[in-house]
Amino acid sequence: MPPRPRRRPSDRTTRARLASVLALCLVAVGSTSTLPPASAHEGAADPAHAYYGILGANALDLTTLTGTGVTAVSLEVGWDRLEPQRGRVDPVYAAQVAGRAEQIRAAGLDVILDAGLQYPPSWVFDVGGDTRFVNQYGDVWQGQVGARVPDAVFNPRVRRAQNRYLHRLSAVLDDGPIAAIRVGGLWYNELHYPPATVGDHRNSLWAFSPTAQAQSPVPGYRPGQGTTEETAAFLTWYLEEINDYGMWQLRHYRRAFGWRPTLQLLLPGWGVRPGDVDKAVAGGLRGATRGELTGALNEGLDWAGLLPRAATVRGHNEAYTTWVDAADQGTDPVYESPVRHLVRLAEPLGLPVAGENTGTNSPEEMQRSVDRVHELGLTGLVWMNAAQLQDGRWATLDDYRRLLAP
Repeated sequence: MPPRPRRRPSDRTTRARLASVLALCLVAVGSTSTLPPASAHEGAADPAHAYYGILGANALDLTTLTGTGVTAVSLEVGWDRLEPQRGRVDPVYAAQVAGRAEQIRAAGLDVILDAGLQYPPSWVFDVGGDTRFVNQYGDVWQGQVGARVPDAVFNPRVRRAQNRYLHRLSAVLDDGPIAAIRVGGLWYNELHYPPATVGDHRNSLWAFSPTAQAQSPVPGYRPGQGTTEETAAFLTWYLEEINDYGMWQLRHYRRAFGWRPTLQLLLPGWGVRPGDVDKAVAGGLRGATRGELTGALNEGLDWAGLLPRAATVRGHNEAYTTWVDAADQGTDPVYESPVRHLVRLAEPLGLPVAGENTGTNSPEEMQRSVDRVHELGLTGLVWMNAAQLQDGRWATLDDYRRLLAP
């Protein structure tokens, strides 16, 4: 099973742009939060018992991990490969998946499953209703490999197809334990809408297909138009809908795979921060406020709304950042790094936090990521990815080994 090509939306260009936006916002609005400092929430877990993993490990020689301190590796599956025809599992590919899972366990490592909902088979786009996201400009989201995802937020037929697939995958992997499962379901298997910018269009909001509009509390509303009340109703609904999909996944992964695996709820980007929603509503969703300029509102990164709900799902679940290497832009909750902000939100709920880096990271950024396991009490760190660790241009497996040494 060769690894899929994978690019992160939070690559170096995007990270630099976001840092610039945040710096401008810091100058413009200052620091006004009254929340306690993040240090009040540090030490939520015992770093001596944290897990350390590697992503993109399908082709990795597992013997190279002996003595490194790595305890888990990912098993990436493609929905399109396992179920290329609706309701029919490819037996050859299924045997490959089950065999790789057994190899990982035989090497004394834990299996972190990526079910591959971000690699949908072509037939999913024909299940009925609008199966693609549409923004207010009429752009239909297509995306590249790993981001070419159907609209499971607003289309229940897509969700039903995903649910059946998860049960089929569970049956394939029924011979051994899965330690953790990556949960997100949308592009790059993270929980967020498509990006705010598509082509020449900025400030995209992805709830304008006929299927989505039929569910809107203000059908026909367009950003920049309507009353303040209509804008607030639309944005509240827009954020709640993607959080509902996140909750749907947590429940249905549990039904398919049981209570044992840790469910890692993949939360990308910077996230919606205090004041973002109110400012965007007051500005009429015209794309000029901080939460819109960073793309957090457009992508639906409402962690403050999601995590209290996620904490109610039975089993071990984690708030999981895919940007653990991000530098703090300030000490205020608006400008602290995503992982620090997730700890601030999750710790009072008793919800653990773990994460991964964005990729193409330096040894210094790897050091920062590992340090945060200890500083913030993270339950785990999974490195993105195996190929980059062996490439020589970025942080290496030897760097990882040195940092994980007792």
